[in-house]
Amino acid sequence: MAIRKGDFSDSQNGKRSWDEVLPGIDEKTKRMYEEWDEVASGEKDVPLCTLFDPPLKLELADAIVDEAAAESLLTALLERLTTHNVEIDICDHFTAIETYRWLVEVILPEAEIHPQLSRIGFVDHYSTWEDCKKCAAEFETGE
Repeated sequence: MAIRKGDFSDSQNGKRSWDEVLPGIDEKTKRMYEEWDEVASGEKDVPLCTLFDPPLKLELADAIVDEAAAESLLTALLERLTTHNVEIDICDHFTAIETYRWLVEVILPEAEIHPQLSRIGFVDHYSTWEDCKKCAAEFETGE
């Protein structure tokens, strides 16, 4: 499930009241919905790169010499991302080196997620096709 950030507040107090939406809601369910609202709104998001413990030790993409080395580094990085319920959708056009570079240079510096995403049960997806020129061309031509 891709998370789309948005405004889930009401105009009176800044947050919608689940007591009003679902009269008689139990506290456990109410808290679950409030956590989902936090995730969807992005109000408590933190930079993804700050959540890794131990911290990530990444190779520079320019230092990777071949696809085999890139696949090894990429697999390790994807495993670490999975522990935070972050999934990467890789299009057919991106090589392992290109995917690793995209993650290190685009996604990790910019992505923000809720720090409790995995506990809440949501999964955040990032897709290479969003930055792939070949995918964009295929989309434009309908192929």
